[in-house]
Formats: sequence, structure tokens, C-alpha cells
Amino acid sequence: MPPMKGRKADTEMIATTGSRPNTIGLARQDLGTLMDKLDERGGGHQGAIKRTFARWPFRHNSLKLVLEHPGGSKAVFQVPCRNLSRGGIGVLHNAYVHTGTGCVLHMPRLDGADTPLASTIVRCTHMGGMVHELGIEFNDTIQISDYVELDPLMGWSSFERVDPQKLVGSLLVVTESELDERIIGHFLGDTQLKMRSVKTPAEAESLDPGSIDAAIIDLAVSGAKQLFTTIREKGIANAMIAIGPDACTATRTMLQEIEADGFVFKPLSSERLLSVLADCMLGGDAIHIDPALAGESSSALVKSCIEQLQAAAAEIRKAIVEDDPMQCYAICQHIKAIAMPIGLRPIAALADTAATNVAQSMSVSESGVKLQEIARACERIRISSSTTEGG
Repeated sequence: MPPMKGRKADTEMIATTGSRPNTIGLARQDLGTLMDKLDERGGGHQGAIKRTFARWPFRHNSLKLVLEHPGGSKAVFQVPCRNLSRGGIGVLHNAYVHTGTGCVLHMPRLDGADTPLASTIVRCTHMGGMVHELGIEFNDTIQISDYVELDPLMGWSSFERVDPQKLVGSLLVVTESELDERIIGHFLGDTQLKMRSVKTPAEAESLDPGSIDAAIIDLAVSGAKQLFTTIREKGIANAMIAIGPDACTATRTMLQEIEADGFVFKPLSSERLLSVLADCMLGGDAIHIDPALAGESSSALVKSCIEQLQAAAAEIRKAIVEDDPMQCYAICQHIKAIAMPIGLRPIAALADTAATNVAQSMSVSESGVKLQEIARACERIRISSSTTEGG
């Protein structure tokens, strides 16, 4: 690799002043022109890079970046952003930064919230003049759909490459087409998924709650729309993927109604199917605890709380099957009480909403969607590596 060009950063001196939109000193229009040129020449990478996660355009004029230096000192900058993936982000900066430098990037979510993401500088490439591109790797993967509006009919996936061996678990396929069934089975040949195929919604609905990791449902099956609702309410599968025709208006309308976790249009392709399965099954959408919000909680206490929350998910599913609204209400209140002290405010909010729904309706069926939502959220909780250190 050629030597790095450009001046070394004096991080205490280059923090963005109030008169500059970012450390590059470019307003939105000029910044867009620069990024267009960088995109045309393929960015600052030397040779082809095999990526696990696909990159998405994520042009922001100014994001808050906090660099953490040895000894505990910190420097705050406003940097423009180029692109985003589940595992990291590319930003522009006006100086060289050492790889391995810890940092926190404040990311704007679609819901308007600001999320601080603990990260590490893994690449610094001189792009010309004073401009450097920083490759920033998140300590924990993110859910792309929290930050970028994604149209499932456009064939999006946050995975660029999928290791089939990492796809493990049980898969239900609901289709009347024997050809599609054989094609899907062929595509799954190198995975560790155990596939079960049925032709009717009745067969799928008879399965036990929690017995399936993911379900692939053909929109052409009679009763497919109701099947999505039933599987969600009964908690039969953790994720549901629709397969169907291309991006016609009818398909788009139905997808909006069924709220599928992914969509693969026909003719089916191995790359697309495995990518969508990876999005749904590989835990990239895990909910991680923010150590700053967890406060003084020890790692042992945090771990114990998470285990209780994951156990509560199973208890909710059992209470749903038993049609016991009072038990559902009690579990939701229990989840809320556990989640708040360790920084899981989104979980606490979901539990509060579900509890309110149950209290108002006193009906498990009418509150089923919210109850399944909190159950799935508890199942997705992971302990962040930074949370478990020390303690």
C-alpha cells in the first residue's frame, strides 16, 4: 500500500467551528459534487474488497463524531457521511486519524432519535488535498432499516455476502408450487436449515408456537394474507418472508398490509433468497444494551436481567396460547420493570404499550400483535461486548 498522504491530525485544533458545516468546510451542494466524484472513481479502496455487509448511500452534511484518545481525552467533530452498512460507515474528514482509534458516532434515526454508536476507526485513506475518508466499524451491527428507508420491492439486503453454513435452524415453506418448493430446497443445499414444506395455511397454522425460526410464504397461496397474521399472533415463526411476483401495485399493497420481514420476487434467485434469510436470521437486528444507559449495573446483573427478559418472551408466548390476558399483562409489567434500569428503554416502551392494550381490551387476540412484538424484541436482546467488559 502506498504511504498515507496528507497532514497528521492535531485533533484538539481541528474541531469544527460554528461557522463551518463540517471539517471539510463544504456546504451541501459542493459536498454532493465531491461525493459524486468519489463515487465515480470507486472511493479510496485499493483493489476489490470482499464485504459481508452491503453499503447504502447515506449522505449527511454533518454528523457528530467523538474521537477518543489515550488518557481519556476526547475531540468532537462534525463530519459529512458518504455511505452506511450494517457493520460500519464511511465519513470524510480534513486530516489523518490513526486506525484503531476508538470513537462514538451520533447517528440520526428515521424516527428522529439520535443514537450514539460506539465504533473504531479501521481505515483512513487520503482522497486528495485535505480530504481523507475514514472507514468506521461499529462495535455492534445495526439494523439498517432504523436509519434508511428501504423498499422491499427494490430487492434490498444488508448482506453483500452470505456464508450458507451460518444459516442454521428450522424453515417453513408454504407454497402450492412444487417447482418453487424444489428450487428453494436446492438453494438451501449448503445451509444448515431444516426445511419443512406445506401447501395450505391450515397445515402451517397447526404448528406449535416458537417451533419455526423463519417461514417463507408464497403470496399466491389462498389465504396467504391471513396466514401472516395468524403466524404472528400465535408466535409460530420468528420471521416471515414473502415470495411473489414482481413490483406490481397489488404486490406492494399486500406487503404493506402483511408487514413481512422480507420479500423475494420471482423468478427466485439463490443470492437474493440467502441474503433475505440472513437479514432475518443472523441476528444483525439484535437489540444491544447501551452501556452509558446501563449506568453502574454490573455485567453479572445485566446478564441476569437479559436472561429474565428472554425467559419472559417464552412466558408471553405460553400465555398467548393459553388465552390468559391477566398473565400477559403481568409479564409485560415485569418486562418493563427489568428493562428500564439497564438501559433498554425501547423494550420498556414496547412492554408498556402491550400492557396498556391488554388492560383496555382484556383480550389476547385483540392485543396479539403487540404481545408478539414485545416477545420478539425480548428474544432479540444481545449483550454488547462493551457492556460485559469489567463489571
